[in-house]
Amino acid sequence: MIAMSKAIDDELQAINNLIYKTEIYSVVDNLDSVVLDHLAWQWNADTWRDSWPVSLKRSVFKSIIRTKRIKGTRAAVEDVVNSLGGEVNITEWFETSPPGEPYTASIVASINSFDGAVPSKEMLEDTLRSIKSAKSARTLFTFSQAANVSGGVGIVGACQPVSYVRLIGEC
Repeated sequence: MIAMSKAIDDELQAINNLIYKTEIYSVVDNLDSVVLDHLAWQWNADTWRDSWPVSLKRSVFKSIIRTKRIKGTRAAVEDVVNSLGGEVNITEWFETSPPGEPYTASIVASINSFDGAVPSKEMLEDTLRSIKSAKSARTLFTFSQAANVSGGVGIVGACQPVSYVRLIGEC
């Protein structure tokens, strides 16, 4: 029994020494930008920019593992757009009436910038790149960008008093 324990001791020690590495994924919200950049490289992120704000990097990194498991599905496309801070509406060919051309989809994405500004050209390129990497390889799609705007609606009116008299005459 002791000989068997000693035989597998090296492998068990190697596993034990690697356990700490899993802790990093439970504290993603506390990681800095540089560590997130390295983790994205390690996980082979399809879309990543070193210039992104830390909040966006955290959001995208959290979705990397989940997205890689379900790549090629509608849920993967929704997940990548949501991780970039947007919302998406996908209409596939069989959901239209009459059904469209097989393996086509219409994707309408509402992209919001994480820093409150209007989405940049790079952000739209990142969104398209993410969608292309997450969608099914056979699916062709049209992409439209929707804009979320907020503001008030004002109604302006004016009144002018008028007197009106109707005269009827007979000849």
